[in-house]
Amino acid sequence: MLCQAAQAAVRTKNSFFQLKFQRRLPRLGYAKAIWAMARHLSVVIWKILHEGAQYEERGLPATPQAAKRRMQRITQQMRAIGYAVEFKPLKTEAVLA
Repeated sequence: MLCQAAQAAVRTKNSFFQLKFQRRLPRLGYAKAIWAMARHLSVVIWKILHEGAQYEERGLPATPQAAKRRMQRITQQMRAIGYAVEFKPLKTEAVLA
């Protein structure tokens, strides 16, 4: 049942589980990545039931700081392979989207 719940969780658009699954998928393959997400889901359920923790969906990072870090990381990667890159934001809303 946990594997089925994990499959449903990773198919939810813009969820934290989908983000973690997409990171693990190339390295582990589909089946092992689902098992890893099922384990993560079981830890979340355990914390909710035993510690009384409140679950808060984190989702994809959409803060201006996260967008700036991503831009800097992409710039470094492009320079490492020999490109000169300069980014200019279109709008403030476009960076957060």
